[in-house]
Amino acid sequence: MARCLIRDPQRVTRRLCWDYMVRLYLSSFRLGDHRHRLVELAGGGRRVALVGNALDAETDDVRQAGLAREVNELTSLGFTVTEADLRN
Repeated sequence: MARCLIRDPQRVTRRLCWDYMVRLYLSSFRLGDHRHRLVELAGGGRRVALVGNALDAETDDVRQAGLAREVNELTSLGFTVTEADLRN
């Protein structure tokens, strides 16, 4: 089980600790076939970081179009999306 990084762990419930954990949903192609699992995994959290490294070799126009498609899909599920650009 992951450690809870809250200042006073004795005073928090296991559920509160879960709310502050980072959870990963990895898919090899777009959002994959289990979008409902992504929504379940997020629980009350609705902020996501999108890593579009599969598009790194593409032109800027193609890369931006691909990222926009992913952002639109995630926002349609109720998420707030921030791109995590790992190129540099």
